[in-house]
Amino acid sequence: MHKHDLFTLVLGVFIGFILLSMVSSGIESADFITATIALAALAFTVWQGYTTREHNKLSIKPSLKFCVEVKGEYFSMVIKNVGLGPAKIVSLQRYILEKAVDYSKFHNDFNINVEPNSKWEADEEVRDYILQVNDELTVLLVKHTSKNNKELSRKLFERYGGVVKYASLYGDEFIEDPKHH
Repeated sequence: MHKHDLFTLVLGVFIGFILLSMVSSGIESADFITATIALAALAFTVWQGYTTREHNKLSIKPSLKFCVEVKGEYFSMVIKNVGLGPAKIVSLQRYILEKAVDYSKFHNDFNINVEPNSKWEADEEVRDYILQVNDELTVLLVKHTSKNNKELSRKLFERYGGVVKYASLYGDEFIEDPKHH
């Protein structure tokens, strides 16, 4: 049962009890009809407010995508907001071979296993960052020396990843995990 179904049921039972108490107390038919119309208008107003809020939530729902890109001599991990509203990043968890690691371990592993002596730029902490619609946040940028970008890209995607937890303006939380869609 959905939230709005439960709400409608409770509201119907409430109105029914009010009408039943009015009938049992001997109220005149004109007053009964007036009260029924007033209660129906109240119920409709409350329901309309609820549906408007749900519509507004959908109208500004963010959607983040975690992308791994190799462009020229640069490898980057980028979070892009392709949704309809701004997103507040709650957390970013980096992974090596499906295991969660902290920032320093991620950095060291990359230098040892992929691209020794590479130059790094990275955001260690991105919590509470607000990502507007169509904006992107580079969480890692590495200058590499590999000659085979396709092979490097495949190797990076297989070995590394990230999961972004983010929230909408209404506080609804979502998770972007590109390897587990």
